[in-house]
Amino acid sequence: MKKALVLLLTICLYTACNDTERDNLTETPGDESVDDKDGNEEPAPPVRLGFLPDKAEGNVFELIEFKLYSDKSFTLADLREAYDSINWEIPALKGRTAIYRHSDNSSNFKFGWSHTFFSPGEYQAVLVSYKEGEIVHADTASVTISDKKDFLNFHWRDITEKSLTATGYHDIFSTGTGYSNIFDVKDGVPGVSLFIRRGGDNFYFTDREKEMLTEPINAIYSRPEYDVEGDPIALAEAYERMFINREPGFIPLGIWITPRTRIVLLECSSPEVSRYGYRVYAEPNI
Repeated sequence: MKKALVLLLTICLYTACNDTERDNLTETPGDESVDDKDGNEEPAPPVRLGFLPDKAEGNVFELIEFKLYSDKSFTLADLREAYDSINWEIPALKGRTAIYRHSDNSSNFKFGWSHTFFSPGEYQAVLVSYKEGEIVHADTASVTISDKKDFLNFHWRDITEKSLTATGYHDIFSTGTGYSNIFDVKDGVPGVSLFIRRGGDNFYFTDREKEMLTEPINAIYSRPEYDVEGDPIALAEAYERMFINREPGFIPLGIWITPRTRIVLLECSSPEVSRYGYRVYAEPNI
């Protein structure tokens, strides 16, 4: 097994350290340069960093945490000497985020981070360390994401009351726009709504908002059984028949059916009805 993370730094998860702070870090015995048999000074071996997820398997829309580990104790000065930058990447998602950066006056370093996977699959993540523009070290780890709950990261039995506020899903590669949910219980029937929270640009009531909601639902639950582009009359009738808590002012665009859940993509008929142009709503298949 990989060794546990042994770090002498007492800085926080996201740390900015100036030169004075680095000078105050404790040097680790045994990490200094040593003399070889001829009396010549040999540099200490470089710091090698790896990472591990907190679990090898997770559910869609479930937060997975990642933490660094090292093969040796080190100071921030050691890290600065070994690498210019370190990135964490998931090639399948075309995502990349900085784990370590430094400049003349400061260094930013993450001991741990987290990410939510929105589609099933086996994802390989890579920690890549650079020096002078060249890759000098890399480490990989895999996470398997599956769909084992009733809807997204919910079991219907766990929803017993209305949510007090919307809950967002953390996407480390997002620039601000992402998924959020609210849930409620009406007439004894639990329901969950998934929508897009606002990012840097307001793209509500656009095709991109619709696509962002449709993509993970199709990936998890396959194609819709009823579709507005197929038979809009059958779709409207199925919506009226299958869903107990229908919200006025929303038009169904597609319906997915699983053994445990009924799911509908809804389009808001007017900005006066909702500030969100589209949403996904789900109820138990009872």
